[in-house]
Amino acid sequence: MCVLSRGEILKCIKKGTISIEPFNQDMVGPASVDFTLSNKFRVFKKDRKPLVVVERPDFRSITKVIEVEDHYRLKPKELVHGMTTEKIRLPDNVCGRIEGRSSLARIGLMVHITSGLIHPTSKGNQVLEIMNLSDVDLLLKPGIRICQIVFQKMEGNATFEGEFSDQSGP
Repeated sequence: MCVLSRGEILKCIKKGTISIEPFNQDMVGPASVDFTLSNKFRVFKKDRKPLVVVERPDFRSITKVIEVEDHYRLKPKELVHGMTTEKIRLPDNVCGRIEGRSSLARIGLMVHITSGLIHPTSKGNQVLEIMNLSDVDLLLKPGIRICQIVFQKMEGNATFEGEFSDQSGP
């Protein structure tokens, strides 16, 4: 596998093999594309019961989706699911990786804790597992550049048909 450069990313977008909506060419860096934070978050309910950890836990039973106008106040040690504003569609020979931004990590904001792989043929918004590791509240403002996507060409082709292959909510 090889990482796509800015030029290769732009060629794939122009050809339509990779789709990003909305697309802003200014968001394309030397080897990645910046994505922005939407105003939708999945937060933990306050009156929840313990959840047994199993292979596929029912996270929806202990969380709820909210929309914010100006910001979401992320408390120290709090975990939420955020979502990218941009939707992505990948071909069967390209996968992606969600990476955090070092400028945000320096203030204790982890924007994607685990499972950063975007499988080939995935489409939709990308859900982010966001956590505040600092000792101060952090205000998450919709529209900020929250993460970057690194694209990789694969050897061979594959199709992803999992539960999260076409995400539209956190």
